[in-house]
Formats: sequence, structure tokens, C-alpha cells
Amino acid sequence: MSIIKLKASDIIEIDDEFLELIVRKMDEYANKKKLDKQEVFNVSSASRYVGRSENTLRIHIRNHKNNTPGKKLKANKPKGSRDYILLKEDLDQYMIRYNIKRK
Repeated sequence: MSIIKLKASDIIEIDDEFLELIVRKMDEYANKKKLDKQEVFNVSSASRYVGRSENTLRIHIRNHKNNTPGKKLKANKPKGSRDYILLKEDLDQYMIRYNIKRK
């Protein structure tokens, strides 16, 4: 019985599209790890942390996204998610910028 050795390059065609997919997946994984190390909030928990209503925070997030006048709050909405993710660092900057004291 003889064993046949195959190289991956013999059976898998690696093109630019495949490489881009791998890079994208690696970036997603790296970003997830970064988020895991930071304290994150959804809008509900962020409103309790800041002491403002969820509606107020959503308006300020919308102002940031649309670059409209008014108070702005940075947030991200992951693909497929219905809610925003806010980093503690961004909430703290928001509170300093608009002189918001925690209750």
C-alpha cells in the first residue's frame, strides 16, 4: 500500500477573492477580541450608566451617524444586530464633553 502526498495547492485554488475572505475573517476575529477586552454596553445599560433615557442616547447616536447638529454619541451596530454597542471609553468621553454627571 502506498501513500500519496498531496499539497494543498494541488486541490485548493487560492485566488484574490479567497485571500480577501481570509483577511476579512481575521479582521473580524481581531475586532471581536478587542471588544472582549473592553467594557461594552447596549443602549439600555448605557442609559443606566450615563443617567439619560434610552431615547435620548438613540437621538445622540443618530446625530453622530448622520452628522447632524446636536449632541453626538459614538456607537456601532454589528451586522445582523438590532441594538447598538457602545464602548465605556466612548461613554466616558461623551459625559466629559457634555458635562454629564453620573447620578
